[in-house]
Amino acid sequence: MPGRSKQGSGQMDAREMDRLESLLAKHPEVSHIRVKKHGDSLLLCSGEGDDLYKHARLTKLGRDLWGISMPANGRWQKTPFIGPMRETIDILVGDLGPFLRSY
Repeated sequence: MPGRSKQGSGQMDAREMDRLESLLAKHPEVSHIRVKKHGDSLLLCSGEGDDLYKHARLTKLGRDLWGISMPANGRWQKTPFIGPMRETIDILVGDLGPFLRSY
């Protein structure tokens, strides 16, 4: 697995948010998840307003290279998982699926 580069090294466009939503739509078990753009990251959230819960964050590290971070104690904790968007979604939904449950 390649080393994690400095966050913010990738340029993001609206198509990537659409692509992530399309990949998530293939997994009905996470149909409650919505995608929000935040700087160079895409947040996987559920709920509304004050009840918004941030389940995970994908940060663009390069051209189709994404890093997964998870919330921990009010901050984002980087995980060792990086790769193309499709692979990071497979990891999130498969290995980290319990963290994407609806609350």
